[in-house]
Amino acid sequence: DHASDAMEVFDELLDTEVAIIVQHLSEVVGFCLEVASNQALGDNLRVKALSCVSYLSKLKSKAILKHKLLPSTLNSLFAIMSAEPPPGQMDAEDELTEEDIEDHAEVHTPKHFAAQVVDTLALHLSPEKLLPLLTPLMEPALLSSNPYHRKAGLMCLAVLAEGCRDHIRKKQLQPMLQVVCRSLSDNSQVVRNAALFALGQFSEHLQPDIARHADEIMPLLLRYLDGVELAHTSHLAKVYYALENFVENLGPLHPIDPSDKITPYLPVLMDRMLSILSAPGSPRTKELAVSAIGAFARAARGTLLSYFPATMDHLTGYLLTKREDLRAVQIQSVETVAILASTTDKEVFLPLAEKCCQLGLDLCDQVDDPDLRRCTYSLFSALSTVLGDGLAPYLPRITTLMLCSIKSTEGFE
Repeated sequence: DHASDAMEVFDELLDTEVAIIVQHLSEVVGFCLEVASNQALGDNLRVKALSCVSYLSKLKSKAILKHKLLPSTLNSLFAIMSAEPPPGQMDAEDELTEEDIEDHAEVHTPKHFAAQVVDTLALHLSPEKLLPLLTPLMEPALLSSNPYHRKAGLMCLAVLAEGCRDHIRKKQLQPMLQVVCRSLSDNSQVVRNAALFALGQFSEHLQPDIARHADEIMPLLLRYLDGVELAHTSHLAKVYYALENFVENLGPLHPIDPSDKITPYLPVLMDRMLSILSAPGSPRTKELAVSAIGAFARAARGTLLSYFPATMDHLTGYLLTKREDLRAVQIQSVETVAILASTTDKEVFLPLAEKCCQLGLDLCDQVDDPDLRRCTYSLFSALSTVLGDGLAPYLPRITTLMLCSIKSTEGFE
């Protein structure tokens, strides 16, 4: 604890007197990396040391280069990311269920934070400076027999996607994507989890180029989804994360690439999601399915029409439920109904619009939940384009709710 408190001195100096730190940049960075790399020290102390490195990387990236600190920084970070957890334990994100992950949710680990520092470096350094030093670390790791080395390589690929997006899209997308797709079939769940995260990051940051690989990626994701046990909600959530991020950019109205790549996959995607909603199962699996339907609706728009009645039957049922264990499903259903209202033809949604508005208002009266209110505001916004002047009778209640939220100090420290 005393050592952790002492690290606060660096935080204070970074906030107020960064010029003093810069005068001793090599020593400070070297010290922080030494602390961060020492597995005998506590995680809080190691994370604080990494936080200092991250802040300096963001604020003084040119000085990091000038003092030739980048090679040693990357070597230390990659070693932290590659470390195996203690015997008999797993990294928090690789636990089978999200309940297990939540047990560790408040704890920042050095491994997580090291990946964030690589992310920061990618955002503030040019790919020409970063990749020649990072690639020699990633390539052997991705071919290693140690799954945690392979995981570290994939995590690096993932966090490079935003900062190095243009470089990757133009020069390295194909080989990087091959590595990620191959890793989806790795014999280690640890590696497969990292591959799903990388694919989700690629889908988010490397558009529209990655969408052109839909015929390679979609069958892989669908096969992967087939093999995940529904009880393993942590693994399931990772598949949905990758699937949603990828699918959202496949629609016929995508502003950059308007070709329709989603329609061939809609039958299998929607049949799967609707069967999950129809069958007995955990609230979390249903919440993920409802969220996925929203992503499919964003991409497919009017082509989702044949599934609209069955989908709305399920969603309105969740809007009406009083079950506390289905609250998360209910909130996600409000959000997905809002997406459907904004993406479905007005004439199709109009007969249900007033009922959905009333259900949203009733929920706000019955349930005191900030996430629910946030989603109902999205719903009211979407319904305004459907109902037009027909929303007028509901405006007094809607504006009252909105004003209460604006005046609320909930969530402020």
